[in-house]
Amino acid sequence: MTQQKLKIVITIKSIILIAIIGGFVFSNHKFSKVKSKESRAEKSLKSEVYNYQSKIDSFNAKTKDISEALKRWDDLTSDDSSFNGIKISVAKNILDRLKEKYEFKDFDIKMSKPTLLEDEYKREVIGTEASTIKMGIRSYSDIDVMSFIYELSNSFPGYFKVNSYFIKLEREIDEILVPLSNEEVVSSVYTEIECDWRELKELK
Repeated sequence: MTQQKLKIVITIKSIILIAIIGGFVFSNHKFSKVKSKESRAEKSLKSEVYNYQSKIDSFNAKTKDISEALKRWDDLTSDDSSFNGIKISVAKNILDRLKEKYEFKDFDIKMSKPTLLEDEYKREVIGTEASTIKMGIRSYSDIDVMSFIYELSNSFPGYFKVNSYFIKLEREIDEILVPLSNEEVVSSVYTEIECDWRELKELK
């Protein structure tokens, strides 16, 4: 092969190589653009899904609140549409539900007889009925007790106030691990709680 032909072959191969490299760079650049576009689309889609999920969660929470409010209203107005004062059945339903939820070992309840308050709490046709509720509870942990007190305060209709609570450690947590492994109902703390419950009552 002459020197001239060799130069021509080298030139042709160089052109082909440059074309291949150029095509690769162009394809890679185009692919990167497509990938970037798809990535942005994916992020946008994820954001939309998150927003819709947040709206669904918010709607479900509001639906639950409305459902609980309607149930509470039904409890209060199950006899008639007037102010009925304190209803023992309402307190029993709430406390039974919470006892079952927190699986308390002992749950002693004493509720005083509802009485009408005097002075500024009483008017011609509407009065305020009050009762004191005292509870003695044995539970697995003080965390359960604090959660119970919080939910208790938000479950009763009318005016409900936790006056005092006392939590006493009866057994260390490691002392109840064996009974727990045997699926026994155990407790480590004892709690005393005192609450006031007030409701309006129609006098005439």
